[in-house]
Amino acid sequence: MAGGCCAPTILATAEELAARQNMVQEKVVKAIRHREKMRQRFSRIRRANGKLKRGLTQIEVKDPATGDMVMLTNKDDINNALLARNETHLQEPNHTPFGMLGFVSLG
Repeated sequence: MAGGCCAPTILATAEELAARQNMVQEKVVKAIRHREKMRQRFSRIRRANGKLKRGLTQIEVKDPATGDMVMLTNKDDINNALLARNETHLQEPNHTPFGMLGFVSLG
């Protein structure tokens, strides 16, 4: 490995990882650089988009009474619609051969 190519901390970390994972130090340095590049790239994207940790402000669901699509904007309505959807979605596997209601004996 050429001298002066990397910061001393990267070389020390790469040397330690290479020894621990039985890898060539150059490959470890390359992996560290790639990981750092990806971290910086996604940090830039996150900064450009602003804070994305906002909850849902609206959701479009099918009205069970009419069958039409309805836009919900009230927090409680959105929560209730999501809970109802998740309840049916999480029970779907029950009706498969490996679900609780369609138990298949493996022995």
